[in-house]
Amino acid sequence: VRPSHHLRRVQDIHPPGTWTCGDMSDGSTGHTDDSPSLLTSILRASSASGSSRGLAPKLKASLDLLLLGLRPDEEYAEAGKELDRLAASVPKSSCGRGFQKGDVIWKCKTCAIGDDTCVVCQECFQDADHTGHDVSFYISRATDGGCCDCGDESAWDRKGFCSRHGRSHSSSEALAALPPPLASTAPPLFDTILSEVVRATASGASSSRDPADPRLVAAAVDWIEKRCGSFDGLAVLAAQALCGPICLPAGTPSAPPPAPAAPASGGAQAGFGASGGCGESCAPVWESEARDSGGEPFPCTRGSILELLLLRDVQMRDAGREVPKALQDLYLRLLSERSFKRAFAACYTANYGALARAHCEAALPNEDRHRGVAAEETLFSSQISVQFLNRPGLVMPLVQTGFVRTLLTTMRELHASDVLLWKPRRPAGRDWRRQLPLLADLRFVLAIEGVPKELLGDVQLLQSWLGMLAQMHGVDTQERAVHEHVAHENEMWIGAFNFFIGLQSLYTVLLKPLLASPALATAPAAALSAPLAGHGAGVEPCSLLVLAITALVEREMSQPLSQPPLVCRTAGCSHCLVPPSRAATTISFHLPLERFVGAAVQRLAAARGGEEELAKVARAFSSEGLRHEGACGAEAEAAWLAAAEACPERAGLSAAGEAPRTAWWRRSAAEALLDGPLQLAAAAAAVEGNLWVRNGTAPRQQVHNYASTSPPLCRLMADPDRLPGQLGADLWACEAG
Repeated sequence: VRPSHHLRRVQDIHPPGTWTCGDMSDGSTGHTDDSPSLLTSILRASSASGSSRGLAPKLKASLDLLLLGLRPDEEYAEAGKELDRLAASVPKSSCGRGFQKGDVIWKCKTCAIGDDTCVVCQECFQDADHTGHDVSFYISRATDGGCCDCGDESAWDRKGFCSRHGRSHSSSEALAALPPPLASTAPPLFDTILSEVVRATASGASSSRDPADPRLVAAAVDWIEKRCGSFDGLAVLAAQALCGPICLPAGTPSAPPPAPAAPASGGAQAGFGASGGCGESCAPVWESEARDSGGEPFPCTRGSILELLLLRDVQMRDAGREVPKALQDLYLRLLSERSFKRAFAACYTANYGALARAHCEAALPNEDRHRGVAAEETLFSSQISVQFLNRPGLVMPLVQTGFVRTLLTTMRELHASDVLLWKPRRPAGRDWRRQLPLLADLRFVLAIEGVPKELLGDVQLLQSWLGMLAQMHGVDTQERAVHEHVAHENEMWIGAFNFFIGLQSLYTVLLKPLLASPALATAPAAALSAPLAGHGAGVEPCSLLVLAITALVEREMSQPLSQPPLVCRTAGCSHCLVPPSRAATTISFHLPLERFVGAAVQRLAAARGGEEELAKVARAFSSEGLRHEGACGAEAEAAWLAAAEACPERAGLSAAGEAPRTAWWRRSAAEALLDGPLQLAAAAAAVEGNLWVRNGTAPRQQVHNYASTSPPLCRLMADPDRLPGQLGADLWACEAG
């Protein structure tokens, strides 16, 4: 390679005589202590030369020379071919190739271990024997978080490995297989490149030296990814560098605060990432983690370069896509290394809430309040989490340390905040698309055997799940236009429908244990007393269905007493009270908590012995219900007095001298189960009766999808709404009896 313009400038800064170069033929390393500063100078000199277009290939050629222990100004045009020749003689454990748009991706149900996210690339599939297997393929429509699983024993059967992959070896064996120059030249190069990445991604801080051009930094990261794909040992070294502490000069303004001290106990956490390169302190921990045992603790990545880069993902995209895209490809490449997969899973889940919020705060195009980063472009939205959340050996330890609680808490906090509000030039609404990655992660976790039973058996987790469903009740509520036709028809309902279809499809996965053990629906989850439980009813108060129905009633109790109940005047009725109808003015098609109760009832009805469990639930509730109190306005006093006179045991009003007067009303479990589905059914009938025509076509389109049989969306919406109504009618009969 003849010295280019930018390399000549480097020679002026670092004359060749100031550093040494070994001869590779005699087995020496060829490493020079000056190579990190030389690489830094190359990056900065290239940036100072003006446009970086066309410099990336020259930079990668220079990095190949430095990796071989040669000077960038030497006449050695075969550096890349020499590295490829060395790579052919080194054993390879897995493929790990990241999928790009247009790639052919193969599935094999015979070879896949786990869910249908385990796939291989075209080249590995054609080089393996899948005769007689159940195979299919699809074309990747976009660059996502997937990579080839060939060679990964946790995802693919060894019989389906191609001839190039599957030579399983430990991290120490991968390092030992590296040619002598690479083992010592790679760590300082990796550390230098990652330091430049940290500088290039810093925002609002000026380093003592101008940072390198981000496009050249991205090219350097691409070079790491390419070379790690050729040598497993380099992948180990790059992973150790990423998981090591951030090493920037103390005076650098962009340097983050020092990392917290690692725990004193637990060998895996104490030593992991103790040095930025391949120091001896890292090796024992790295080797222990390579066994990928579900019972081992996860490595500590607090204060690491990996953690910093994950947290800066959205911030990096403000300045351009080159560096974050290169880092994402590098992560996918390194995730084929089992030790790094554990480290990445630990770091990703430890910062899950912050990553999810940053993703939801990322800008959509043409929004004024954000910075201009599309939400679907973030690392979080790429679903890179599928690389570890579908592995039982990784997920179960995460679940035991509270990851399911983290998922549910994150979804609740995001729903309660305003980060999902979207205000383009149309009626304001909630951008449900941004929460779809969280829904997908929850699906991955619940698909792991043992996780649903863990959630159903932990009363705090179950209450968090039910609280999330109650919080989402009645979202996307729409008001009926009465006098004038709406100026803009609301299309935000489409995102809400897609989100809740995805959420309610999780019920089947979560409630799967009920088919085998219907008693789980009435078995105690913990020693916690539910307020609606009857005494001596033969069922513990903390069961799944009792807690779910209690959450329904408590949700109703949390609503203000804005309107008094109505006195039923039906012939033969003993003056019972019914909720005031709101169907004439508002409509919401989303009742996730009622549908969860309906899904549980459906599972029990299909299971042997389920009817007996349902009978226990019906006997578990007293007829009195909960007392709902609230201030009574002067305009509603007459209606409250009528309700109190008709049913003094169910409703009442404070003395006339009090100001303001307080009203109370006892709500039963049966009423809570019947209220939502019946009001939605009445509202849907009003839409079909052309009472919502001034709202445009959106209400009718929603009713059509709500009850659609082709596609069968009714199985997730209309049909589950009937089941809590039927259960409520049974409970009402029990209360009346």
